[in-house]
Amino acid sequence: MTWNELIYAIGDFVTLTFELLKAGNNYVNWFFIVLIAIVLTGWVVMQQKYNKEAKENGTLM
Repeated sequence: MTWNELIYAIGDFVTLTFELLKAGNNYVNWFFIVLIAIVLTGWVVMQQKYNKEAKENGTLM
């Protein structure tokens, strides 16, 4: 495999991923918005648990 074949293969793959994003219309954006909201909510819930535990142990600064 030559460098040109490798670079063109990578380029074709990237082009395909962008075509999939284009085909997904706005649903791809909504998917990532919901995913990020779920992760951030989980993070805040876990942080509250850790803060409560630290407060009970006297290690909260």
